[in-house]
Amino acid sequence: MMTTADRRIACLVLPALPCEIIAAREFVTRHIPLQRNRPKQKAKPAVSAVPALGIVITEQERPLTDTDTLDAVTDKARSFGVVVGQSIADARTRMGSLQVRALTQAQLQAALGQVAEAVMQFGVTVSLHAPDTVCLDITGIAQLFGGEEALMLQVAARVRSMGHRVKVAVANGPLLAQALARWGNYSAQDNGIKCYCGAQMLRALAALPIVALPFSSEPGMHPLDGSAHTHDDLVVWLMRCGLYSVGDLQQLPVANLAARLGENANQVLQFVQGRDDTPLLPHQPAVIPSEQFDAEEGMRGAEPLLFVLKGLAARLSARLQGRGQATAELRLVLQFDRSIAALNGIEPEMSSVFEFPNAIYREEELERIVAARIKRLRFESPVVSMTLQATAVTAAEAAQLDLSRAASGFGGNYNEGPEVIPTLLAEITADIGLGRAGVLSLVPSHRPECKSVLVPLTAQKSTPLQKSKKKRVQESVFVSPQRDFTEFLTDRKLAVTPKQEATAEEEGGQNSVICEQPSRLFTTPLPVPIKFEPGATWVMGSTLFTVGEVQFERRLAQVEWWSGTAISRDYWRLWLESPRGGCDALAFTDRTTGHRYIQALYD
Repeated sequence: MMTTADRRIACLVLPALPCEIIAAREFVTRHIPLQRNRPKQKAKPAVSAVPALGIVITEQERPLTDTDTLDAVTDKARSFGVVVGQSIADARTRMGSLQVRALTQAQLQAALGQVAEAVMQFGVTVSLHAPDTVCLDITGIAQLFGGEEALMLQVAARVRSMGHRVKVAVANGPLLAQALARWGNYSAQDNGIKCYCGAQMLRALAALPIVALPFSSEPGMHPLDGSAHTHDDLVVWLMRCGLYSVGDLQQLPVANLAARLGENANQVLQFVQGRDDTPLLPHQPAVIPSEQFDAEEGMRGAEPLLFVLKGLAARLSARLQGRGQATAELRLVLQFDRSIAALNGIEPEMSSVFEFPNAIYREEELERIVAARIKRLRFESPVVSMTLQATAVTAAEAAQLDLSRAASGFGGNYNEGPEVIPTLLAEITADIGLGRAGVLSLVPSHRPECKSVLVPLTAQKSTPLQKSKKKRVQESVFVSPQRDFTEFLTDRKLAVTPKQEATAEEEGGQNSVICEQPSRLFTTPLPVPIKFEPGATWVMGSTLFTVGEVQFERRLAQVEWWSGTAISRDYWRLWLESPRGGCDALAFTDRTTGHRYIQALYD
């Protein structure tokens, strides 16, 4: 049976999350031109580029008043003496240029949910608690990642890749881990990560300030919820009594202390002694993960959209990896400025759907596929909102690495192995359509135009023999428009001299299969108004063609009668001469109608 000491909970505290949300929403667009010529660097939190800013968290969207109190401030505002808990009027007496923005609890909860989804793969249970906490149950699984510290390094790297600051602590319970992560001392060597257990955890608890005690500020609130800067009356009273740290409480008699703590006594005393049985409430992620960016100012052109797309793809990829999922379809939604869109006569919203033959989840894959479409778009109105949705999620399939690739140093790079094939196919299908990409399969047929079939990538795996003849004929029709006969002649580098008789040695050295099969097959046979006999001439476009030689190839007599229409043809091989050169052509005569056609050309 697992005891409290065996329980291991990792707590992720995001101290600047409200400021980072506002920074991404309002200030990224303004900094896009500054990023054009800068070298590629590691992702940094968006809050680092934000001026003095204060955040007020509200129940719903409403105008702010001077009496509203600040729930979060940036580092620059804090350097001017602006602190959490001040009213807007008081804060602006200290800094007149302070900008104050409202953030709804729903937006804050959504941002926490994104972080929770990104780390789901590293724990058994994930729980989020406003305004800045995500808890992860890692009991019994740390050895799969090389220990708790190695596991937390991966967790922190995943969260930081989404553009967030994070401090991580691992302890025997969520309240303990949250307090240690929020109020503990971290050095530069810690990388914002600390793992506590046993006597080490008790010593770290003793050094925490008294404000770290788990007092619920509102009745019925979960102990993990609440502001990071609690100003409870009980905490103020304890400080007036000369108790400034948790260690001071540890030295007091338990019986006398319990009488003073009231209804919070049991929870606080267990916390002081290093015990924590607080349960975690599992987070239920959204069925369809979606990332959205709302610009304060409209974005014009492809460059700012590509800049924003990089962040959306990074966050969506992190969430998919955390869920252990991939997506077979992406949906890009662009919302334009309604007034300018109406003035230019265009729709205020544009939606593009990308279907993939194989499910993908990597950031580079998502970004490359959508970026190719954005680069081709023409924007007649500024874009005010951009949304990227994974509309068809499925379980991600991990490719097993072979020993030769791992030994050569390419094991961890998916750009060097067969893993690039799904990305390549996804890019092709995004450009030409999912139904136009496939595998060319051979089909047993008497007619040359029906000997190959393009099997779409989405089709079920089945042999061509299992399909009906009528379906094979329909699928064999190529979707692109047919090129002109003279264009084929131009591309072929036609021989400028008439066809010469090949010697026996030359014929023996040639590949008979290649020589007998035409290489350029027309989708629709070209009608010819002359008889197949030497000296016959006709005009195709602006070129005069003359039949030089005629050779009978084969006859089809009442074949494919099972399809409902019997085929009867006589095939001929013609040598055609023109001022532009000569070429070999495969022609046939329809024995039923007597019409003549050119079917293909030989190389």
